Amino acid sequence: MKKQRYILPLMALCLTACTNDENLGNGDGSDVIGFAPMSNTISRATIMGADAAEKLSKTFVVEGTFSTTDAPGTAHGFDNYNVEWRDNSATATTSNTSNWEYVGLTPNSNSSASKISGYTQEIKYWNHAADHYDFVAYSLGTLSSTKATASAINMANAKTATGAYTLTINDATALSNVYYSDMKTVRATPLATTDGKYDQPVTLTFHNAGAKVRVAIYENVPGYDVKDVKIYPDGTSTSSANDVILYNANDDGSAPAATTLANSGKVAVYFPTIGKDNVTDEDYNKAHLIFNTTSGLTTSINFGTLTGQLTTGDGTANTEASFIGRSMSTPTFAKADAADDHYYIGAFPTSDDASPLPLRLRVDYTLKSFDTNEEIKVTNQLTTVPATYCRWQPGYAYTYLFKITDQKLTPIVFDAIETVTEQDVVSTLSVPTITTYAKGNTFTSNTGSYKEGENVYVTVTASSGVVTLSSSNTKLYTATTTVSGTTITEDYAKKAMENSGTYSITTANKLTLTEASGMLTAVSEIPAADSYTGKAITINGMVFTPSAGTYVIEYINGANKYYKVVTVK
Repeated sequence: MKKQRYILPLMALCLTACTNDENLGNGDGSDVIGFAPMSNTISRATIMGADAAEKLSKTFVVEGTFSTTDAPGTAHGFDNYNVEWRDNSATATTSNTSNWEYVGLTPNSNSSASKISGYTQEIKYWNHAADHYDFVAYSLGTLSSTKATASAINMANAKTATGAYTLTINDATALSNVYYSDMKTVRATPLATTDGKYDQPVTLTFHNAGAKVRVAIYENVPGYDVKDVKIYPDGTSTSSANDVILYNANDDGSAPAATTLANSGKVAVYFPTIGKDNVTDEDYNKAHLIFNTTSGLTTSINFGTLTGQLTTGDGTANTEASFIGRSMSTPTFAKADAADDHYYIGAFPTSDDASPLPLRLRVDYTLKSFDTNEEIKVTNQLTTVPATYCRWQPGYAYTYLFKITDQKLTPIVFDAIETVTEQDVVSTLSVPTITTYAKGNTFTSNTGSYKEGENVYVTVTASSGVVTLSSSNTKLYTATTTVSGTTITEDYAKKAMENSGTYSITTANKLTLTEASGMLTAVSEIPAADSYTGKAITINGMVFTPSAGTYVIEYINGANKYYKVVTVK
């Protein structure tokens, strides 16, 4: 899924005039301040005009101050002003050149003007005597105060962790409608490429404040369809429930002393890198968030039920709509909201100073034969999603994809985590867990394969925690079959390794595994350039850079051996 950058077109706004006529601009309209807000949301292609306005629910609140020093000013140009999109209204008034209007609106409750009885917002003009202006904005859309509220924007606290303002989120699902902007500095002569210039539109860049998370499951057990899948926390009876529930755990699966999941909390928005001395810094004017979820912590997240998304099986005896999907491209999603076709639920991001915990789950399911009524019930399968892949960032969407495989008929496979930066994590969640990850690979952009030439990182998590990998306990094999296009499963790989590297899938189709000597290299981190967070991630793993083909990863733990099949295209 590509990130979409939503661009709202020019909105003519005007700032307070100075009493000296020489500071009022040219009188030809060039002294009018125009806003061109851009909205970074869960998907990131460029959308403009009314479509972009819809992302902000056609409204936002802006604070604009001017200053005679380098620090953000306290003199208001816009004092927490409401701004609204009005369809087909461009040029209807002097203050509205492209469907955005603020004049005549009732002041926001955080504006000092709201205390003046009967007051409505007035037109504003540039003050050319000022050294510069700073603009900050947010949008809560049409959310009610029971869902989310915001404090007044106070530029005096812009650089401190106290925050220029604080968002109070009472329901994590509301975060998908909450946006915050970077600071925009406007000068007579811009000092940074991102600075605005007097008499030109002010471009604000908005970001979505929440993360979105969804869960799906599929299977590839030869000769069987899978039904009655239940994913639940420790100690939870599955006799009547079929909701998909993930909960926090330590690396070894034990219950944590404190959870990092939350369903409510506060978000402080601040700007640590501002001013003339920082104009060349890549963090210049960027908004930072501090999440305080102490009062809203929860031990688990319910993603909804699989029931409404089930389908008929492949077997001739399995005609009822009771079975999960059989491929990565057609998984069965948990769905919490009947009105949401994308299956996501809103989630609080992980604060920069917090360490995410693994996500844990238990799984029950039933295998039903293709050609008979034979059923095999599999219960109490414990799995853990490694903490490495549980950091949620604002404005990102994550897909956790689980696969039921045929290896011993019991393992559950954690098969993908999708982020908007087109990155993927694939993991066999048996115990131990083999996890693979490559930048540039997502559930939505592939059919279960990695991209040729991308670095593929391998980690293993056992019941006791993260395992240090080396050439002695981790091997890589290329896999080929007599019949082109054959799907190679973990069970086929296991049987081949038990038979000197070959296995006859059919009499005319043989699988051959050949060790890919020298391809695997031990690494201590996923570098920032390859990381799904944009920052280096510490691991005790291996990496390889494959060509197109099918590969088998083998993890050796004493007499026990575990396998993960990776396809590269």
